[in-house]
Order: sequence, then C-alpha cells, then structure tokens
Amino acid sequence: METEEIQTTQLEQQQVKRDINWYQQKILQYEEENKCSLRDIAKEIEISPSNLSKLLTGNRKG
Repeated sequence: METEEIQTTQLEQQQVKRDINWYQQKILQYEEENKCSLRDIAKEIEISPSNLSKLLTGNRKG
C-alpha cells in the first residue's frame, strides 16, 4: 500500500514537471512571436511577474 502511494506521488510529480515544461515552452514561443517581455505577458494574463516566474520555474512555497 505504501509503495503504491509513493508511485502515485512520483507520477503526480512527473506530470507537474511535464505541465511546467509545456507552459514554459508556450510562454517562450509567445514571447518570441510577439516580441514582448515576461512582464508584458504577465500583465496580459493578469498575474504578477513574480508569480509568473515562480510558475514557470516550478518554485513555490510550502
């Protein structure tokens, strides 16, 4: 039972990493295509630049 929980947690972590990577790629693509900064992108999606940076790097408190 404990092994299954560990495997589930690992799979969830892998999915989170894939999701973060996907968002990173999309943001970089958007940034390049539209010649704008991360700050401009953050304004457009109504998120603070620091929160966007945390989202893209996978850093979070807790």
